[in-house]
Amino acid sequence: MLQIISGKFFGDGERYKFEGKGILYSNMSWIRAIETRVGTLEPVDTAGSEVSSYVLSYVNQIEKEPAGIVVRVGDPEIVEQFQLLCMIWFGAFFDGDKQNVIINCREKPTHAADYYVGSKFAKPFLSPERRITEEDETGFKRFMDKVIGLPRRDYLSVMSFLQTVSQALHALRQNFDLASSMLVYALESLGQGRSDYVPRWEDYDPKVRKRLDSVLDGLAPETSGAIRAALLVDRQLQLRQRFLDFSVSHIPDGFFIEDARQVQRPVRRSELERALNNAYRARSKYVHELLPVIEQLKAPGIAEGEVFEWENMPYLTFNGLLRIAHTVLLDFVEGQPYLEEEEYDWVSELPGRVTLKVAGQYWIWQHENFSRDRSAGWLSDFLSVWLQTLTTEEPVMPDLRPLLVKFESLLGGASVTQRAQMLTIHVLYNLRMAPKFQSPDHETVYRENEHLFDACRIETMVLKVLTGREWPWDAEDCARAHEAYAEGKFDKQGLLLPWSLEVAVMSYVADKYREAGQEDEFACWCRRALLESAGKADWQDHIRAVQEEGQDVDLNIFVRPSEETARHRDP
Repeated sequence: MLQIISGKFFGDGERYKFEGKGILYSNMSWIRAIETRVGTLEPVDTAGSEVSSYVLSYVNQIEKEPAGIVVRVGDPEIVEQFQLLCMIWFGAFFDGDKQNVIINCREKPTHAADYYVGSKFAKPFLSPERRITEEDETGFKRFMDKVIGLPRRDYLSVMSFLQTVSQALHALRQNFDLASSMLVYALESLGQGRSDYVPRWEDYDPKVRKRLDSVLDGLAPETSGAIRAALLVDRQLQLRQRFLDFSVSHIPDGFFIEDARQVQRPVRRSELERALNNAYRARSKYVHELLPVIEQLKAPGIAEGEVFEWENMPYLTFNGLLRIAHTVLLDFVEGQPYLEEEEYDWVSELPGRVTLKVAGQYWIWQHENFSRDRSAGWLSDFLSVWLQTLTTEEPVMPDLRPLLVKFESLLGGASVTQRAQMLTIHVLYNLRMAPKFQSPDHETVYRENEHLFDACRIETMVLKVLTGREWPWDAEDCARAHEAYAEGKFDKQGLLLPWSLEVAVMSYVADKYREAGQEDEFACWCRRALLESAGKADWQDHIRAVQEEGQDVDLNIFVRPSEETARHRDP
């Protein structure tokens, strides 16, 4: 949002402009206002206070077109993103809650179980007082301008990175393992898609590699080479090596020279990759097995340095990971292109927007947008609308006659499944409508294509259920047709039945097994229908009655039509 209000995505149109302010608290101490291109951070006189207070002033502006009716939005996001950039540049802690600054930047434990005191584990970010210089102030103005000028994709990645680092600092006092893992997450996410490093055989786990080499060396060179190449395709290995390559590539020489002069036991260049690799593995073990990092990293004396050596292996402390994350981010930003202006669909990223699917009655009539490959989605929403006509007196079915005419023109070149889906809509629509609203020659269209409804497929099963016809197929065919549907229902272009209809179909499959005398399969399908009816007590009661009392499956229980509208005809 901070990048949006800079105006870099706007044209020459009119803009809504509002003066905005936010309150920030920090352990950073400074004496004068810091002006940037998107806001001014001004210290408030708080003599004697253990926490510094700042007022952030900014202009929240958005272009009137294409924003439309949106006038002002995103103030909390503006303040948050500004404070995140302050955090990473100044190496300080910023928050909108004063108490959070006090508790996270404490110098001593507050109680017996207060192990991870920020001033020792996260220097200088969580030090009780973080002093900056005029050089820091000048650099921040340039840094802010550079971040605003980033390509939008890079800006969003930077913000995600900074949010994760900030959350890691908050998490440190309660869960050291989680906080450490979050710093690794942040580095890995920033490097996504930004390293084309190809793993080498030498990158494979040394212990495993030695064992494999002893076996592969006895094979023909072309065979052993093919096996090694296949093993290097492993996705986890590629992710780890790209994480390492990205992180190391953004650690400049100054990290080990000027920047390391005031650091207690700084990481050395020869240790960097191995230490990062150990941090990545520790993160994976924590995520997948909840295994903690080695205990020594949690000891305050050790934690104040950046590296701890154990059994000849270097391990990064939280301080070490934090300085690496800080350095990588700043180097990454510095190396990205600067765009004074950029064409971007910024409206779609305004805060508070939620994208939802429009109900079928508002769009299924739009025949201009229909194509054969959308037939499954069209049928899914049509069935929802069709079922609504059974339960409401208000007319909800739009006029689909132009759509059905288009169906008729497309049937010849469609697949069998697409034809079945279009014809299911064609038949059910005309059954529900009064004669004057039916499509012309619909009975002829059905007769010419009725052979499609002889095969057992989910569309045919649904059509016969909704028109009160018995299924002429055996139980195994019905079960296979449902399984084929279930396998593809979550595909983007898959058919997804309305919930009530799906449970009803499962209940009818169970009933077919009962007719066949296959009690085990009958019980199995009843159970599946029962579990699929979560939260619907009346459905579940009916399914139990079908199984335990021998009742017939009653579609009305699932769709609840009124007497006047529950009209079924043979197609």
